Parts: sequence; structure tokens; C-alpha cells
Amino acid sequence: MASVVFCPGATTGRNELSIFLTNSDGQRQDAYAISYAIFDNTTGTELLIGDASRVPENPEIGEYYANFRIPDFAPYGDYVVRWTFTQFAGGPSHQVAQEFGVVPEGTQVSASSAYTAKQWSLMHSLRMMLRDNCVGEEETILLDVDGEVMEVRMDTLYEALNG
Repeated sequence: MASVVFCPGATTGRNELSIFLTNSDGQRQDAYAISYAIFDNTTGTELLIGDASRVPENPEIGEYYANFRIPDFAPYGDYVVRWTFTQFAGGPSHQVAQEFGVVPEGTQVSASSAYTAKQWSLMHSLRMMLRDNCVGEEETILLDVDGEVMEVRMDTLYEALNG
């Protein structure tokens, strides 16, 4: 099950199905063009729901989020938001996928008893970013884990997040 879930009738909002774009200097930058599409994956085969080029909300420079209402009778299960964007005129088109789920009202959602919801959400987001941005495996990053700084290779981190 996806780490972000909604109940039928809910409306998605900021900080739920979001994407943040930056330039090569790491500064937030709006896209030249951006859209998203929603796919029902409850049967294991992605089925487009509605418009293939939905316009996202853009509350701040470089920040976008999918804002839509989950239908009252949406099938329970897995869904995907596919973002398509071009960072600058004439540039290549990029695509990023975000998974989410639809669950019955009152469902207790627990990714794992070993992690808080925030930790699980962070791990899921990082796994998606590593997968979608094709980060080189020879690169390392520094992680602050409860005050202890750890140097981790990207390939090791990706493998750990994929269990």
C-alpha cells in the first residue's frame, strides 16, 4: 500500500501529492510547462482517470501539487500520479510518478510499527526521488540520523529503501 492514502470523497491538498523543482544551483524554479495525470492501478494495470494533462496548483516558486477530489465510489487500492514537466523552453520532457492509495473511511494505516508516519513518508519520497532522478550509485550523501551523521552511498540507500 502507498504511504499517502485518502478516503473516498477527500480532496487532495498541498504537501500530499507535491513536486518541487529546482535549477542546477538548487534554487527553486518554476517549470516551463507542467501537468499531471491520475491512473487507477487497483487491478495491477494502470488506467487513466480523466484528463491526461491536468493543471497543478502552484502556490510558490517551484512548488506544485495535485489538487483533485477522490470520487465517492472510487475503488479501494493503489493509484499513481504521473507528473510531466519541461524545465525550460526547448528542454527535454521529464516524468515523475507518485503512488497513493484509497482506503475505506476509518481504516488504520500503518506502514510499519518500526517507523512513524513521517519517517515512512520521507523514506517513500526519497525512494521515488532516487528512482526517478537516476542518481549515480557512486555518489554519497550525509544523513543526520538522531544526531549521528552517516555517509551513505546512493545505491546502498536505494536498496535499503526498497527492502
